[in-house]
Amino acid sequence: MITSKIVESLPYMNLPDFVVRLKTIRGEHQDSSINYTIILLSTTIIESVLFDILNLTLENSHPNTQLFERLLINQLEKLDKASWNDSIQLVEIVYGKKLNTCIDSDLWKTISNLFTLRNLLIHGKPITVGNRMNDQHQIESEYLGKLNQIHSFLIEKGVMNKDETGILRNSVTDFFWESTKRFILIVSEELRDDDNAVVSSWLQTLIV
Repeated sequence: MITSKIVESLPYMNLPDFVVRLKTIRGEHQDSSINYTIILLSTTIIESVLFDILNLTLENSHPNTQLFERLLINQLEKLDKASWNDSIQLVEIVYGKKLNTCIDSDLWKTISNLFTLRNLLIHGKPITVGNRMNDQHQIESEYLGKLNQIHSFLIEKGVMNKDETGILRNSVTDFFWESTKRFILIVSEELRDDDNAVVSSWLQTLIV
C-alpha cells in the first residue's frame, strides 16, 4: 500500500520549450513532419494542463463522509483515464462551470478544430483533397470529410486562402500553437483555486 508519493517530474512542462526548438529547426521550410509533431504536442499540453489542474483540486479535497470519499475516488479514477471530452465533463463537475464558458467562443472553436485535426492525424487518417466542378464549370479543390470543416474554419480566420491546400503548413500550425498558449493561460486562471494555483504560476513563466 502506498502511503506517500513524490512527483518525479511533470513532463509537459518541458514541451513549450521543445515546440520552440522544433520551430527553429523548421525555419522557413514547410516541414509537415515537424508541424504534425507540433499539432500533437499542442493537444498533449492542453490535456496535461487540465489533468494537472483537476488532479490537484481533487487530491487536496477533504471529504467528510464515506460517501464523499467514494465519490472523490471515483472522480480521480475517471480523471486518470480521461479523454479530452471526459476532461470537459470533469471540469463542469469539479468546478461547476463549463469549460467553453471560460474562454471566448472564437478560441473555443479554434481548440475544438485543433482536437478534430489531432484525432484525424493520430488515427492515421489520410489527408485527402478532391476535385469538383463549380457552377462556372471550373475545377475546384476541397478537402474531404472533417478536414473540409477545418479548412473552412482556417479560411474564415484568414489563416489559409480558399484555393490553398497544405493543412500542415507553417501558418496553420503556428495559428494553433498560439491559440494553445492563450487557451491554457486563460483556463488555468479561470479554474484557479488554492490547491491548483501553482499550475497557472508555472505557465506564466513557461509560455512566451
